[in-house]
Amino acid sequence: MTGPGPVAASPASSAQRRIHFLDQLVPDGAVQNITRALDLRGDLDVTALHLAVRRIAGRHESLRTCFATVDGSLRQLITERVPRLRVVDIRDVLARHGAPTTGLVRALTDQETTRAFDLARAPLLRLTLLHTAPHRYVLLMSFHHVIADAWSVDIFLTELAALYRAEHTGEPACLPEPRLQYADYATWQHRMLRTGRWERGANYWREQLRGAPELAVPTDHPRPARPAYRGDSYRFAIDADVTARLGELARAEGATVFMALLAGFAILMHRCTGQRDIVLGGTTSGRDRPEVEQLIGAFVNMLALRIRLDGDQSAREVLSHTSDTCQDAYDHQDVPFEQVVAAHGEVRRPDRHPIFQVVFQMITEAAAELSLPGLIATVQEVDRENSTYDLVCTVARTGERFTGRIDYDTDLFARPSVEALAECWLAILADLGRNPDRPIRELAPYGDRAAVTAVGQAAPDRVPDVAALAGPAVGDAHDEVLDPHGRPAPVGMPGELWTVVGDRRTRTGRLVRQRPDGSLVPAYLPERPAGAADTLDATAGVDATEAPIAGIWCEVLGLAEVGRHDNFFVLGGHSLLATVVVTLLQERLGASLSLADFFLHPTVAGLAAELTGRPAADEVDDDLAEMLTELERESR
Repeated sequence: MTGPGPVAASPASSAQRRIHFLDQLVPDGAVQNITRALDLRGDLDVTALHLAVRRIAGRHESLRTCFATVDGSLRQLITERVPRLRVVDIRDVLARHGAPTTGLVRALTDQETTRAFDLARAPLLRLTLLHTAPHRYVLLMSFHHVIADAWSVDIFLTELAALYRAEHTGEPACLPEPRLQYADYATWQHRMLRTGRWERGANYWREQLRGAPELAVPTDHPRPARPAYRGDSYRFAIDADVTARLGELARAEGATVFMALLAGFAILMHRCTGQRDIVLGGTTSGRDRPEVEQLIGAFVNMLALRIRLDGDQSAREVLSHTSDTCQDAYDHQDVPFEQVVAAHGEVRRPDRHPIFQVVFQMITEAAAELSLPGLIATVQEVDRENSTYDLVCTVARTGERFTGRIDYDTDLFARPSVEALAECWLAILADLGRNPDRPIRELAPYGDRAAVTAVGQAAPDRVPDVAALAGPAVGDAHDEVLDPHGRPAPVGMPGELWTVVGDRRTRTGRLVRQRPDGSLVPAYLPERPAGAADTLDATAGVDATEAPIAGIWCEVLGLAEVGRHDNFFVLGGHSLLATVVVTLLQERLGASLSLADFFLHPTVAGLAAELTGRPAADEVDDDLAEMLTELERESR
C-alpha cells in the first residue's frame, strides 16, 4: 500500500460499512460510541491542549471524516472540519446548587456517552473539557467507532501527550508523519474485494461454519422482537496465581494465555447450555500491516471461533483444540466479517446478530497515566450503558495483571446471573490450571463432589413462563435444579427444575435459576431461527402500492420478480444489501424507513404496511435537567 495525498472522498472500508450498518439499526442511540475520561490535576494550558487537538486532526483524516451513501454505496468524505475543544466551567453551577462535584461530572459523562452522532456530519469526535475546581479538570473524549477503535484511542492519547508538550514548551514533538491515511487503506481493501482476493478465505469460513448451531445461552428475560441494545458492565479481578498457572500450561501446549482463557470460557458455555459445538465471536486488531499500526481508524475485524468439546475430554485436550481453532482463524483473519456472513448464507433476523451472540476478547491496555508537563493525567474508561451483543467478555491485560469485564444486554440478563457466570468461569480457570488432565465434566464448581447420575436429556427447547416454579416441600419431596449434564446447577446458573421424591426424580420441563435465598426465577432459551420453510407463498403478486418496493428488490438482488411475501434474506439478501435497499427506498420513494424497520419487516408486503406510519418516540427525562440546562446555556 502506498499513500497518495488527501482525497475528498473514497470507498468506505469493510469495518466502516459494518459499523455504519449497526449504527443505522439504532439511529437514535449511541451504541457505537467509545468514551474515555482524562482526569487532569495541575496547571493546564488550555490553549496548548486546543492546538494539540488540531494538530492530531491534521495528521489523521479519520478525525475529519463523515459518511454519505451515493448510488447505494457508502462513501467516506474527508473534510476540513476539525474537532472543537469545548470548555465548560462547572464551578459556579456547583457552588450555586451545592451539589457534589462527582455527581455532576458523572451526569455529564453519562450524557456524553449516550449522545448520538450524526454520521453525515464531521467531525465524529467530541471533546469536552470540564473545569471542576481550581487546578482540576476532566477531559471527556467521545469517538464514534466508525472512525476509531480502542487501539486508535491509545494512539490519540499518545499523540495528545507529545503534541501538548510541544505546544506548551516549544520543543519539537518528534512524531513521524503517517505513512498513509485511512482512506488509502479502505481503497486498497476495496480493490482486494473487487479482484476476488478473499474468495479462498471466504471458502474456508463457509466450510468452517457449515451446520454451526446457535449458542443457546439461557436468559433471564425473553428476547424482544427488536433489540434496544441497553446494557451494563460487571468488572472483576482475575487471580494472578491462576493466570500464572494458565500461562505455564499454555506454553507447554504451544498456546497462549488468551487461548487458555478462551478454552475456560468455552467450557463455561458448554456447562450452561449442554452444547458440544460452541461458536463464539472473537476480535482481531486488523493491523497486521506495519503501515497501519500508528493510524487512527476502524480496523477491528470479527472472527468466528468454533470449538467442539464434550465432558469426556480433558481440559488439556480442549485447550489444544482451542489453540488449533484460533490459529486457523488467524490464518484467515484478513477476510472481512461481512464476507464471512455472506459466505455463511444465514438468514438475517431482526433480533440478533449473525453467526454468534456471545463475544470473547482480550485487549492490552496502555498505562493509565499520561506524561504531561505540570500535570497528573489519568485515563479512565467509562462504563458502557449499552451492549452490542448478548454478552461480551473482555480480558484486559496491563503488564502481568489481568482483569475481566462482562458487558451484557440488560433486556436479556439480570446482574446476579452475570455475576454467577463470572464466578463460575473463574472457578473453571482455577481448576483448569491445577488439574489440566481432569475431564471437563469434573472441573469446578463441582470439583471432587460426588457426581450426580445423569437424568434424561438436556433442558427442553421451549419453557413456559410460569408464575409458580416450585411447590412446597412435602415429606421427603423436594426440588432440585440440575444443569444440562445432570449435576446441581450452581446458584445463579441456569438449570432444569426436577421434583425429587425419595430416590425418584421427575423432570418438570421448566428452565430456572436459583437465587442465593433459594427462590427460583424463570430462564429462557432463544427461539429457533426461522428458515425458508417458514415463509409465505412467494408467488403471490404485488399490488400497486408494493410494486415500487418490489422493483427496488429486483434491482438490488438481480431477480426478474419477487413475491409480496418473499423474505429478502431467504432470496439471498444480506446486511449490506439491506442497507442499499433502505437507502434507495429513502431516495426514490421518500420513505421514512430505518434499517431496523427493514429487518423487522423483511417482505415487500411487510414493508408496505410499515410505511403507513409509526408512533412517535417517548421523551426521556433527566434527573439533573436543571443544572445540565443551565450549563448548556452558559457554555454556548
